[in-house]
Amino acid sequence: MNRVSLSFWLGLLGLALAAIGWQAWAPAAPAAHDDDDAPAAMLFRGGEDGWAAVELMNASGRERFERDASGQWFRHQAMAGEAADHGHRIDAAAAGRIGEVLRTFSRTRIDRRITASVTATAEPRRLAAYGVDNPALIVQITERDGKTVHLFEAGHIGPDGLSRYVRLPRDGTVLMLANYQIEGLIGLMAPLPGVLPK
Repeated sequence: MNRVSLSFWLGLLGLALAAIGWQAWAPAAPAAHDDDDAPAAMLFRGGEDGWAAVELMNASGRERFERDASGQWFRHQAMAGEAADHGHRIDAAAAGRIGEVLRTFSRTRIDRRITASVTATAEPRRLAAYGVDNPALIVQITERDGKTVHLFEAGHIGPDGLSRYVRLPRDGTVLMLANYQIEGLIGLMAPLPGVLPK
């Protein structure tokens, strides 16, 4: 073997050893979370066109928003003595604001899928870690036939300060959604239309 080919093979061996050394020294990639960082998916398949009512519940109370025959949203307020048979007068400004918030919520993207299932009986600590053992907001969406089609429990704000843990009680799935979407719904619970967020 001549001196040139020996130098070539020794150089190649040196490069291989350097590559192996780099691999051993380089920090390991962070362990994958339960989610697989798949591309963001939409929370709802369609918009809010098929929704008939949205109920919001938290520690401060419960609010129900319904649609009138023309499709405008209004805050449902039962009046004493007339609860079963009362009419509703649509406030145009309030209806526009409610509709805007619900339309925006209907276009929510799933930021991350945290875990496939967290149950209250088997994993109470995980529920508490996500804040869905005592939700900041429960959202129930009903279609025109009266069937509840969506139910969500919103928990803690995520470590990034921009997202929030949300659990789907039907199957226990925990997601992360943009926090502004949940804050928009919480803003609808303000007692007066003038207090609604812009």
